[in-house]
Amino acid sequence: MLAAARVRALAMSTPLPATTETIAMSDPTIEEKIRVRAYELWQQDGCLEGCADEYWHMVSNELKLVRICH
Repeated sequence: MLAAARVRALAMSTPLPATTETIAMSDPTIEEKIRVRAYELWQQDGCLEGCADEYWHMVSNELKLVRICH
């Protein structure tokens, strides 16, 4: 799946509470996980230029959903 399709799919999901985002971003290990996963997806999608923020937000939202579901 291309990055744009992933971003659109995540954008359609329900926004999460701000407290979840605050908690997720305060943990350096979470930030590193986001960085690594976003880079992996960026590479898989052909190293698209100018999409860093999209990948960061996409992975951040994925991790938030995982934390909520567990």
